[in-house]
Amino acid sequence: MVDYVIVGEGEETALELVDRLSGKNDVPIEKIKGILYKKDGKIERNPPRDVVKHLDWLPTPAYHLFPMDRYHSYGWLDLGRKFTTMVTSRGCPFKCTFCQSSIQAKYWRQRSAEKVFKEIHLLYTQYGVRHIYFQDDEFCVNHQRVIDICRMIQEHKLDLAWECLSRVNHMDDELLSQMAAAGCVSILFGVETGYEEGLKKINKPVHLDQVINAVTLAQKYGIMVKSTFIMGFPWEGREELRMTIDFAKKVNADLTFFNIAAPYPGTPFYDEVVAKGLFEQPKNYDGHIIHGAEPLLRTTKLTAQQLNYWVGRAILEFYLRPSYIWKKLKHVRGWKDFKRNFLSGGNLFELAVKKVLFNPS
Repeated sequence: MVDYVIVGEGEETALELVDRLSGKNDVPIEKIKGILYKKDGKIERNPPRDVVKHLDWLPTPAYHLFPMDRYHSYGWLDLGRKFTTMVTSRGCPFKCTFCQSSIQAKYWRQRSAEKVFKEIHLLYTQYGVRHIYFQDDEFCVNHQRVIDICRMIQEHKLDLAWECLSRVNHMDDELLSQMAAAGCVSILFGVETGYEEGLKKINKPVHLDQVINAVTLAQKYGIMVKSTFIMGFPWEGREELRMTIDFAKKVNADLTFFNIAAPYPGTPFYDEVVAKGLFEQPKNYDGHIIHGAEPLLRTTKLTAQQLNYWVGRAILEFYLRPSYIWKKLKHVRGWKDFKRNFLSGGNLFELAVKKVLFNPS
């Protein structure tokens, strides 16, 4: 049973709601911005609350309330170190049509380099954290801020490994050299499509040559590169998906993920899917996960089952290349690393084979 749902950024809303429920204030429920609740059996939605404009005003997370010793890296890069995540900015300055972040968060805001490093230092000294994943939608919007953070990490001689998400058009030699020197071990780039027209249609102002350049530069500094691609935009057929697969192989990132498009409410992509009647499961987001999700939509040229097939095919084509397998074997750091890669790769391979075998092309 759910009594209240907080919509959007929750710090101010949660505080006001909890104070109301505990009797610390007498603000009427219908006056608390940013919540959903039931009244007389109907769901009521109050007006939205604005985003937090100055992130430095927010307090440091209450890490002492969490079992920090129990957290470890998830995914493909487990370094055996104490691990946590951080968020140093909110929103995104770009307006890709499929992404809910730019819609929900409205505009990009940052925490200062000093505040970010203060939290890093706290995690390092008080909780023994040695591996951080920065979960910002776009960590490298402000180059100088990132460089300042990197210099503080180096000046304090922190033995820290960290990862982030960024855009290919924000990468340059100076930035990547500073990031690598400060312990950056992995960057994830959202590439999305492997053809220029697709990038234009989703309003992502990058070019394919920028993707190649960013990946090459990052790998030059020994940073693991992860790339993501989306399949299933309304106009896509076999030709477009083939171009995306071929480009992913050309980019040759250390890890590449192929995901089926998910139309999030409030985005232009969602409106287009609704307008064209392409929803397969318009209300079912329960099974939507990044990998292994059943498609929520079809395209004007492909069924949902065909999309499943093409995602499976993309995975198999990318990871079963002899050159890729040899590259991975050369970089295995020992038995644990081999075992982790084998198990993760085995799960991905099984998923891909099922998609190819049990869906039409």
